[in-house]
Amino acid sequence: MFFLKQLRRELLLHPMHFGPKLHDIIRLRLIEENNAYRAILFRPFKNEVLDAVVTGRETPLGFFAEVGPLQVFVSRHAMSTDLTEGYDHENSAWISQDREVEIRKGVGVRLKIMGVSIDVTEINAIGTIKDNYLGVISADMF
Repeated sequence: MFFLKQLRRELLLHPMHFGPKLHDIIRLRLIEENNAYRAILFRPFKNEVLDAVVTGRETPLGFFAEVGPLQVFVSRHAMSTDLTEGYDHENSAWISQDREVEIRKGVGVRLKIMGVSIDVTEINAIGTIKDNYLGVISADMF
């Protein structure tokens, strides 16, 4: 989910500026520097449904997809039953038993977030395409 938030930065002053002209220096620095701004923030939530792009890191255990900065792993146990045994090593793709669905690099998928892990430098999640209306939504996003 996206949020619009007002963010602020602290004004840093060197101790040598502390003196009789402190108020003037602060006023001047506030005019020179942009200390407040609005930002669009992204925060994924559990059970949220998102559209993602498969990144090309398909493995026999599942596949990875990206939703902006979010990296989502979909395990083979979180796929529909016709995909669970359909990993093709030669093409690095998940192919359904009836050959109608193929999950490979660049394919758009609609997935549901099962859990989220937020670190300082990255956001990771576990997803599923097992529920209704989830799965491949476009053959090629790029």
